[in-house]
Amino acid sequence: MTTNSPAFDQAEWRLGAACRGMDADVFYPPENERGHARSILVAKARKICEQCPVLTECRAYALAVDERHGVWGGLSETDRRKRRTYVTPTSD
Repeated sequence: MTTNSPAFDQAEWRLGAACRGMDADVFYPPENERGHARSILVAKARKICEQCPVLTECRAYALAVDERHGVWGGLSETDRRKRRTYVTPTSD
């Protein structure tokens, strides 16, 4: 499945996600949470993601749609920000 395919856009892979039916708050630490406390919350979410059969699809989706919040595919907001590629415009 590619990020351009209709199935990817419809996110059918979510049906097999380990987090399906869980409280979303597990994957979205409070915005005001910082430091060690935030790290603990992110680690709990990652632990769930580690066992997920659709981890790869979830991660690819979050990167493809530039998801800015929460833990997706075991990646936090910071992890995804580090993986983004920015293209610098060139002058012709």
